[in-house]
Amino acid sequence: MLASETLTVELLAPFRDAGQLFVVLDACDAPSVPVLCEGVGPTRAVSLYRGDAEERYADIAPYLLHVTDETLFEWVMAYAVTPGWGILVIAPVAFEAMRTHLRKFLKVMGPDGRRLYFRFYDPRVLPVFLPTCERAQLDQFFGPVLAYGTSDGEGSATTYRRIGAPTVAAASARLAAEQQRAATAEVHGA
Repeated sequence: MLASETLTVELLAPFRDAGQLFVVLDACDAPSVPVLCEGVGPTRAVSLYRGDAEERYADIAPYLLHVTDETLFEWVMAYAVTPGWGILVIAPVAFEAMRTHLRKFLKVMGPDGRRLYFRFYDPRVLPVFLPTCERAQLDQFFGPVLAYGTSDGEGSATTYRRIGAPTVAAASARLAAEQQRAATAEVHGA
C-alpha cells in the first residue's frame, strides 16, 4: 500500500520548475518561518490555518510554501536539515488546491471524541503515521499528491508514495525530459 525511496535534491528540481513542489514548514520551533512566508507573499506562502486560528497561532502554525524558484528552493534545502522542519509535498496542483487538500488533515478525532490538532507536517510524525493507514485512508491523505518527503535532520531524506504511483525518480525524469523538449522547441521556434 505504501512505498518509500531515498530522495535527492537533484530529483526535486524538475518538480520545482514545473510548479509541483511544495513544502509545509513547521513554525513551532522556527520563529523565522512566519517572517519568511510574509516576505514570499500570499500567492506562494500561507498559513494552513484560517480565521481565528491563523491569527492566534501565527507563531507556531504550519505554513505552505509553493517552491517555484531557485532562491526559495536553496533556502528550503538548507532548512530541511534541521530537525522538525516540516515536509515536502510533490503534487501537480495549483497552490490553493494544495492548501485546501492539506487543511483537511489539520484536525482529527481523538479516541474520546474530541477534535485534536494533527501535526502530520512534522517529519517525525509522518513516517510513523503513514504505515498505520489502510488503503482508503492513504487514498484520502494522498489525494492529488504524488509523494510526501521527510528529512531526518541529518542529511537523509525519504519520500513516501502509494504503491502503484510512479516513483519520484521516474516522475522527475519524465518532467525533466518534457521541460527539455519544451526548451528545445522554444529555441528552434517550433
